[in-house]
Amino acid sequence: MARAKPSNFTGNFGDINAYNAFSLRKNYTVKELRAEYRAMRREAKDRIKQLKQSEFANAQVLEGKEYLNADPSRMTKRELAANMGYTAGFLNSDLSTVEGQLNYRDNVIQTFRDMGFNQINDKNFKEFDAFMKSSSVYIKNKIIRSDVILEMFETAKERNISVANMKKNMLWYYNNLDKIQDTSLNENRKRKYTMRELERIFNK
Repeated sequence: MARAKPSNFTGNFGDINAYNAFSLRKNYTVKELRAEYRAMRREAKDRIKQLKQSEFANAQVLEGKEYLNADPSRMTKRELAANMGYTAGFLNSDLSTVEGQLNYRDNVIQTFRDMGFNQINDKNFKEFDAFMKSSSVYIKNKIIRSDVILEMFETAKERNISVANMKKNMLWYYNNLDKIQDTSLNENRKRKYTMRELERIFNK
């Protein structure tokens, strides 16, 4: 069952729309910005701490948050406004909380189950989610469908093919998926097949 969706960010200045850098610089003093940013920064750091102590310690939403370490008292008005915009975006994201991460995972897994795919679970979701997010490539102006991405992921796992290599060379694997599925491979070897190795096998 899907968990309740966390509420969107609303600060002392309003909702997420009020936290664009231009409006903040125009409508508030440095003192006001600094006080509001300190409160936002505390909340952001608290969420980051909770995520890092959970199973989502390496969540993508945690990337690029080094700016939160800078001392607000040393920031210019422009810097404060920019950092407040970044922080508001983070706080507005459902994925900035453990509950939101769990909710997202549940929803994605359930979506695939509704489509008839039961292979994605809590254990392999992290790897699949990273693969799916990196697979937004266009072929003939059409994005690869999620069921095809799932098929490619499953094929990589079943045939002992490098998922990391597949992410880097999505179009090649997409165009050769049938050949990969039909070719006899040693699926028990320690090292996973790369695109170059598969090309050599296909060209024998």
